[in-house]
Amino acid sequence: MNLTDELRKSPPPRQRGQGRQAFLARRSEIEQAISEGFSSAEVWQHLHDKGVMPIQYRQFVRYVDRYILSKQSEAKPTTEPEVATKKESEVSPRKTSEPIKKPDEVSRRFEHNAKGKSKEDLI
Repeated sequence: MNLTDELRKSPPPRQRGQGRQAFLARRSEIEQAISEGFSSAEVWQHLHDKGVMPIQYRQFVRYVDRYILSKQSEAKPTTEPEVATKKESEVSPRKTSEPIKKPDEVSRRFEHNAKGKSKEDLI
């Protein structure tokens, strides 16, 4: 048997996005199983053993995070405390007595130079 005969008998190569299609086709089932308390590892293992989930576990978890858990977190309204904002008239103006620092002055670093000093001065 030569190479061309083997290539003809081998299954066609997977197309890009085939795993995502398989995940999205079963998204409602996966979401229901996770909401009922099954772990994503159990769900993936079951679907992978059946041969209907052609992706690795790591990618499965990414899809669960992207398509299921993010959707659930968006659906839950979070009540954030209101931030008090000041009107423009209430904002204190900037003090003009302080000189505005130039960017090269701000980024200057501390340099320690112990040359010419005694040990007592350094302590």
